[in-house]
Amino acid sequence: MSVQELNTVVERMVYSAQFLTKYQQDHEAELNNATDEEVKAKYESEYLTAKHILFMFPQPEVSEDGTPVESEEPQKTNEEVKALAEDVLKKLNDGEDFDALMNEYSEDGRDEEGALNNTDGYLVQKNDKNYVPAFTEAAWSLENVGDYTKEIVESEYGYHIIKRVPNATSGESYEANLEQVKSTIIS
Repeated sequence: MSVQELNTVVERMVYSAQFLTKYQQDHEAELNNATDEEVKAKYESEYLTAKHILFMFPQPEVSEDGTPVESEEPQKTNEEVKALAEDVLKKLNDGEDFDALMNEYSEDGRDEEGALNNTDGYLVQKNDKNYVPAFTEAAWSLENVGDYTKEIVESEYGYHIIKRVPNATSGESYEANLEQVKSTIIS
């Protein structure tokens, strides 16, 4: 590459950086002038909240230094995990309560007392490529609050049954979510 070609590339990069900075400044000004209703509308159109019952794929047990150790209990196979997920989906289809099933079966992080860490659901941004893609796609396929996936959803973590729940519209989590929405509007 010649010096002139290199200069052209650098000039384009500088121009792109200046353009992006200007674009961000314009959006920040736009956001600072946005009404709460406008931000809320953006929030409602770009985000939804979804809960799930997660049935994790078998994970090998490892010691503190990361070496595999022999499990005292036999590990379930992926097929057994999927069969359990399908059994729970059948219970849900038969009218059992989603939250009760989630509390009984979900393997999505528990505290020392065994309670689920997240019972309110996850804020899922439309087309978010950084989140679990299968989860995001399935959550956004649910048209109405209260709908749940009619088939098991497979991700890299395991099998999910996903339910769309209302977005928070007040309180601490709503305020935190609005701040997240504001930051994504700017970026």
